[in-house]
Amino acid sequence: MGVSSSMAVTLLNFDDTLTMQEELRRFIHSQVDLRDLRGTRLFCDQATLSQIAGRIRGKKGIFFLGSGDYHYVSYLLMQTVDRPFTLVLFDNHADIKFSPAFAFLSCSSWVAWALGLPNLKKAVIIGARPDSFIGVDPGLLRKVVYVPYKQVRGELCRLDRGTRPGRPPRRLRGPEDTFSRIITLIPTRSVYISVDKDVLHPRDAITNWEQGEMSLADLLLLLQAISRTREVCGVDICGEADLHPLDRLRPAGREAIRKNTQANVRIIQALLQTRTFKQVS
Repeated sequence: MGVSSSMAVTLLNFDDTLTMQEELRRFIHSQVDLRDLRGTRLFCDQATLSQIAGRIRGKKGIFFLGSGDYHYVSYLLMQTVDRPFTLVLFDNHADIKFSPAFAFLSCSSWVAWALGLPNLKKAVIIGARPDSFIGVDPGLLRKVVYVPYKQVRGELCRLDRGTRPGRPPRRLRGPEDTFSRIITLIPTRSVYISVDKDVLHPRDAITNWEQGEMSLADLLLLLQAISRTREVCGVDICGEADLHPLDRLRPAGREAIRKNTQANVRIIQALLQTRTFKQVS
């Protein structure tokens, strides 16, 4: 059985981007106020990371992180996974840029950090822009499988040992074949799902980063396919619109909040319909 909707969501409040999503409140089990912490937007030093980790310790469920500026918190959440797992990341960016000279964990490097976790066996990155892999250390790609959205409805492109990014992708037979193929790319029983809504087309969500072309309908189908066939050991969602308080009251801001609320609620509902989501409750 899936978990009760009243126990499903933990809200991490860094930026007040979720405070006006009234429909989301019925799912929220707990909230963690992190607005007092300095130096958390885009990147974070080790001292502040330790404070965040301390405040979220023991929290469970689907984590909402706010805008994509805080996507690096996924790394902290994955650190607590105590079994072999695969990261399935939906994002318009690979978030895999890493520089040894830059000691901060950031929203653009957290996947590179996560690939060093001993329990993370593979990262399946779905929907990222191809140019977000430019300059990435080839050694990191040995644990990465890349599925570009333009090919989700018929093709896959694998970035792995012995396969170059420029090699033509293999053509498959339609979306059902593609979804089944994606499942076979997950080598572990447990999966951690991370969703940045900037992977979605602007008709389905509004974020403060450049966005991709994935439809919400395809995202939901993929989430259900994955969670029906694997045990979900963690979920986080980010990609809220970072609006000025006055802009939240204007028509464009209200429309952004409406779209994002609808996307968030439908993602929660899609995950709650599956049996294996009980692992994160």
